[in-house]
Amino acid sequence: FVGQAGRLLDELLLFIGFNRNDVFIANVLKCRPPENRDPGVTEINTCKNYLFRQIEIINPIIICTMGRYSKKLVLDTSANISKLRGKIFKIGQSIVLPINHPAAALYTPSKLQVLREDFKKIKDIFDNYENPGAVGEITVISGLKKMDKSKTDKTRAGEARAGEATAGNARTDEARAGEAKADKYRMDEEVQVSENEYDERAAKDKNQQLGLF
Repeated sequence: FVGQAGRLLDELLLFIGFNRNDVFIANVLKCRPPENRDPGVTEINTCKNYLFRQIEIINPIIICTMGRYSKKLVLDTSANISKLRGKIFKIGQSIVLPINHPAAALYTPSKLQVLREDFKKIKDIFDNYENPGAVGEITVISGLKKMDKSKTDKTRAGEARAGEATAGNARTDEARAGEAKADKYRMDEEVQVSENEYDERAAKDKNQQLGLF
């Protein structure tokens, strides 16, 4: 959430009386794909455990998914964002509100108006947390599809590679290149970040009541 989209996000937060210090902002990926392209399935699977852990630690009142990738990950649905945006869901004690990504509204006035309406709904939900049904119909979801916390993706990948080597299975160059690429995208600003470090960052913001992802 940087550049023009980041500035628009700041304006939208200000519109409802918030600023970045009032919210916890995180990304589905903990790195930036080359040339800012869309994230791949392997990259999302590599990073999602970190995001789920952050959500668990912070336990926000409202989870606002911005765009199709965070919507798909948190709500576990491939339904089009246009059909889900602005609808209210509940996972555990958190209200989930999927909306469009600010970048989608940069050059389309109609989408900007829709985004403003959705941010107004964020404020309405926040003000009526004890009775969110007053804001709109709620769909209850059983819970986040969490991964096995006992092992990181890197550990599982290492065990899988060791097992295949023991079995004598040959690997293609394409598979090796894919693993190398996945390892590269585990890097956050060129630095490997441990799960504990993400836990620590989330712990510092555990009092935040609104999470934007």
